[in-house]
Amino acid sequence: MQVTLENQTQVAFAKSEMIPAIVQDVRSGVILMQGFMNSEALKATLRHCSQKT
Repeated sequence: MQVTLENQTQVAFAKSEMIPAIVQDVRSGVILMQGFMNSEALKATLRHCSQKT
């Protein structure tokens, strides 16, 4: 699932306060890191990314 500002409410944070998050290079597709984020971090990331497009 690709999470966007429009569908972010579909992420199942009710099951856990944290979800896995993967950072991937957009050009090469190489996975750079895997971590975890909460709903506030997800919202901040989506807002930041939407400002760059």
